[in-house]
Amino acid sequence: MYSCRIAVYAEQKTVQEKACLLAEELSYPLISELSETWDLLLLVNEEYLALRDPHQQKQKPFWIDFGDKNLENRRLWSGKYKELLARAVGLPRINLKVFDATAGFARESFLLAALGASVTAVERMPVLIALIRDGIFRAKKNPELARIFEQKFHLISGDSRSILATLPPEECPDVIYLDPMFPERKKSALVKKEMRLLRLLNGFEESAEELFLLACQKARRRVVVKRPIHAPPFKEKPSFSYTGEHTRFDLYVRF
Repeated sequence: MYSCRIAVYAEQKTVQEKACLLAEELSYPLISELSETWDLLLLVNEEYLALRDPHQQKQKPFWIDFGDKNLENRRLWSGKYKELLARAVGLPRINLKVFDATAGFARESFLLAALGASVTAVERMPVLIALIRDGIFRAKKNPELARIFEQKFHLISGDSRSILATLPPEECPDVIYLDPMFPERKKSALVKKEMRLLRLLNGFEESAEELFLLACQKARRRVVVKRPIHAPPFKEKPSFSYTGEHTRFDLYVRF
């Protein structure tokens, strides 16, 4: 089974106690010096939590910012419901319930919540849950973003397979969204920083097939699978697809 070696590092003395508590909560070692011994470092400072690949010294640390300009432009754009993601899940349908089974950094979960869906975001990696919660804490300083998180966004730490398998019919969501990790093509270009971090954390998603089959059983209306544009459909031919410049959303409509 794939295992990513992660350590916690306090960037300032003032956050040493916070870093110690976080390391204990996540069962990660707390280190006093930066080291390339680890696959990833969880950096703790007075502003945010961040991930850093110690082997990529030129890259800046990564943290989650739900108030960044890109997300702000997407949620406030006058044509926001023309977004491929919004169209794929069926927005602007009223009272749409979306279950994001592979939340990752939760940006797409947040965007769907900002566009009006009631979103349950599930992530199985504790370090990602910590990063998302930190991002939510900072985002809530903005009253508009706080309203979105309090009314439309629910974060769960756990394995989507277990959650979906025990979900009673009356609690099944309208849409289940999947963005599974798939092996890269050997000749593919270096993926951008965020994707590289996710690959380091998750490896390749070996449970994707089981998760897809469960999603097809539990979704009331459709299953949406995010794919690279030239990748083959996952498992079976979709009902139809929304295709962008680099990404495709395959829809499996349930009748």
